[in-house]
Amino acid sequence: MDSKRIFSVTCAFLLHLYPPRFRAEFAAEMHTVLVDVIQAAWQDDHRSRILWREVWGLLSGAASQQWKVLRKELVSMKIETPSVRGSWLAAVLSGLPFILFALAKYGLWLSTDINRHLERFFYPLYRFARHTPAYTWLLNRYAPANYYWDSPIRVAYQTIQWVFWVLVVILLLIGWRRGWPRWSAVWVGFFLVVVADNLIDFSPSGVFPGIISVPAWLLLVGLVVFCQARRDALKGFLAVLPITPMMYWWFSMDSIIGNEGPYYILIGILMAVGVGTAVRIGTMKVALGLLLPLILLISLGVNYGTVYHSITPLLQEPSIWRILGAILMEMLFLGFFTSPLWGSSLVKAIRRRTTSA
Repeated sequence: MDSKRIFSVTCAFLLHLYPPRFRAEFAAEMHTVLVDVIQAAWQDDHRSRILWREVWGLLSGAASQQWKVLRKELVSMKIETPSVRGSWLAAVLSGLPFILFALAKYGLWLSTDINRHLERFFYPLYRFARHTPAYTWLLNRYAPANYYWDSPIRVAYQTIQWVFWVLVVILLLIGWRRGWPRWSAVWVGFFLVVVADNLIDFSPSGVFPGIISVPAWLLLVGLVVFCQARRDALKGFLAVLPITPMMYWWFSMDSIIGNEGPYYILIGILMAVGVGTAVRIGTMKVALGLLLPLILLISLGVNYGTVYHSITPLLQEPSIWRILGAILMEMLFLGFFTSPLWGSSLVKAIRRRTTSA
């Protein structure tokens, strides 16, 4: 096969990179032009430059046309159900777990004076736990022996975690019985956080996650978000927020000097208000327009604390670039965990395109 024939076959192959509708309309015309170009090129001394220009033109043209089709699909694809305003009860149920989660993690550690009063308040619970074998056995599953017996606050803290977990399961059952309304997506997300929390506590090496637990948990998150977003993209987005940024901030703020509890509780309140407002209004555009700036603003404060007030020695000097880098990393995590949402929407668009074709 001579070089002219090879180039003709290559151009014919590149034409198939264009969208089907574009080929149906312009393929004959483009083929005629290419034949003329090939004939002229073989009579020119700068043949290779002309041929490379045509190949590049075909590739860039195909990419441009495919992008136009994809952009049209992305703009027109249904990434949410029709606008459905949520009730005030749905808004409260959507925002409540953010506050409860923050209080469960830091409500008992707000100040030394409060702890002194709380120790007396929880002392009956401490005595009950110490004299109840089943309670003691369960506590020892989460920490080394005698860890809890130094302070009633530690017993109360773990008990509150269990109460929150039970509440999450109860609200999940209620959501299931009611056909998984939008507010239930937030509780689904916090159930995934509870699963991750227990993987941390029960990791055999003490380091989360592990070769098996992390992929299994990520797979579970992907399936849950995909299923939530399959009929309603806003539900998929709400299911991700307890994981990132809420759990992400919890891990990050643990390295800040001082008592980060009040700040994390404030974050829980802000997220509760934002999520409740998004559910009340009921559109994906409002959710993204309201929650993404709120997440960026909170992330700026959190990462400022982790960079300039870290309890761990830093290899590099604190700078605004490290803060911006940490925010970018957080946004990448958010994009990663919401990828099933956009994947679900893209699958719908492709199916509609295939059906219409």
